[in-house]
Amino acid sequence: MMFRRWLCWAAVSGLVITSPMIAPSPARAAGTTDWRCNTRADTAQTLVLNPSDFTKPNQDRRIIDLECRFTPNLPGPSQVTLCIAAPDGENGGGLARRLRRRGGTETIEYRLTGQTGNVPSALPVPIGDLRPTPQPLYTVSVDHWESGIVSFRHQFALVTEFQPIAGRTLPEGEYADTVTGFAASIHEGNDCGFLLWGPPNDSLGTAADVSTTIRIPASCSIAVTDSIDFGIIANPQNEQRDDGAFAVQCSPGTIYKLELGDGNHADGGTRRMTLDGASGNSSDYLAYQLLKPDGTPWNATGSAISGSVLAGTGLGTPQSVKVTGRIAPGTPLPRPGRYSDTVIVTLIH
Repeated sequence: MMFRRWLCWAAVSGLVITSPMIAPSPARAAGTTDWRCNTRADTAQTLVLNPSDFTKPNQDRRIIDLECRFTPNLPGPSQVTLCIAAPDGENGGGLARRLRRRGGTETIEYRLTGQTGNVPSALPVPIGDLRPTPQPLYTVSVDHWESGIVSFRHQFALVTEFQPIAGRTLPEGEYADTVTGFAASIHEGNDCGFLLWGPPNDSLGTAADVSTTIRIPASCSIAVTDSIDFGIIANPQNEQRDDGAFAVQCSPGTIYKLELGDGNHADGGTRRMTLDGASGNSSDYLAYQLLKPDGTPWNATGSAISGSVLAGTGLGTPQSVKVTGRIAPGTPLPRPGRYSDTVIVTLIH
């Protein structure tokens, strides 16, 4: 038999960063003074994942710009470092950050990291998962004269990497985590030492939130595991049976229906196999039935063949579903040969 597979998609929303802008207190360092920066972040985008994407990591990358101005008090250049820090989320931190289903206990692991943006001549500092304490992301030399206001643009990317969730089907719903107190800061030199601009007086601020949300809709898939083969029929007075099977995997709690089509050679209310290679001779057909696991006829809604559909509820793991082929005793046998038919299976959820 031939089976039809229905795939569902999962929509994923990106990072949302709330960054209140507060007028900073003047900061001083050798060569520069009075740093002030305005923050501009990408609009959050929706990331759409289909089930095949769950077998590999997926990333959401969001750019943050710091449009800065400062006043030099000595000729430059001055070396400055951008540092970023992210406290633990509400569901864990470090290597164990998790998105948790709202109203449930299921989780999806993710990592929160930083990347250097488009900053000419910046020297990136290798950085792993973000921690609550500031970590240097890059160091850059800023040219300036002894006087006059100087503009400089810092840029970095926040990267959320969702870990693979292959091998399990998650319940539908929203999975979310919020990191409260994400901070960016600018420091003198090549480390996160003397503060030029940043919390507690400014930057993204200690009140900044980084919220990550994934929306996973109900999903189902179907796969053939065994076809029906009656073998050799020698005595038409005996009932002939054989079982086929397929596997259905749906999100936990998802209600689904399975419908079987009439096949390619049905006549009125009867499914029929036809002789392979036959030229349409009216006698080259063999009648048969398809039965649900409870032994009742299995058909589609609105089918010309009597019967009903099969309903089930997803468990999140593959469920084996049996379909039985039956040739009733006393069914007239056509001329010898190999007979076959193709039936479409439709999965609805």
